[in-house]
Amino acid sequence: MSTNSSANSGGVNHNRVLSLQVICGRAVYVLILLALAVGLGVGALYVLRASEYNLAVTEYLSISERALDKAQEVALRKRLGTVTMASIVANHHPDAREWPFVTIRYVSIDSFIHS
Repeated sequence: MSTNSSANSGGVNHNRVLSLQVICGRAVYVLILLALAVGLGVGALYVLRASEYNLAVTEYLSISERALDKAQEVALRKRLGTVTMASIVANHHPDAREWPFVTIRYVSIDSFIHS
């Protein structure tokens, strides 16, 4: 009987060591998976942040270029409208002495020019 009990106690210790090794292996496996997930998350964050930054810069440059073009176009239109209005008044009142007393109906001339 004593051989059976010693064989049993040896088997229990072997099973306990094997069970402890399995638990340690699983823990190492989980830690490796966690480290891999963190690494992939950081990598994805870096790629997405760089992509968003590049998109924002590209979009800003595109919008600012269009806004600058429109602002220049509006300024040119206003300048040309002023030149046109001055030439109309100059042709209508060629005498320089009349100029301080000239009345201009701005609304009708302005709507005519913008048409």
